[in-house]
Amino acid sequence: MLRIRLIAPDLEWPVPEDATLVVYMPGRDLGRIARELMAAGVKTATPCCAVSHVATARQSHAACRLVDFAGLVCGPAPLLLLIGRAIESLVSGDVGQAPGGVLALFQHRT
Repeated sequence: MLRIRLIAPDLEWPVPEDATLVVYMPGRDLGRIARELMAAGVKTATPCCAVSHVATARQSHAACRLVDFAGLVCGPAPLLLLIGRAIESLVSGDVGQAPGGVLALFQHRT
């Protein structure tokens, strides 16, 4: 079990290693978030994704491993971060793993 202090210095909670962490509106300092996660023991190979304008026609995303998270170029706010094994198919390129992939949950419906 990891203990993560993320975003707010007085906020700490246990997180199972197989959990997917979701952070809404994290700010633009992905480097700080990456450093905090790695300091808490999250593996550098952990998949990460930043989704911009979730569930709108303007939705876009960028994905990488935690080790490269600081340099991830992502779209504008509002931003949603997804960090964990559920994002593996986006990073590995195996998006055919599930119908629509994990981001199908956020698709804009007209």
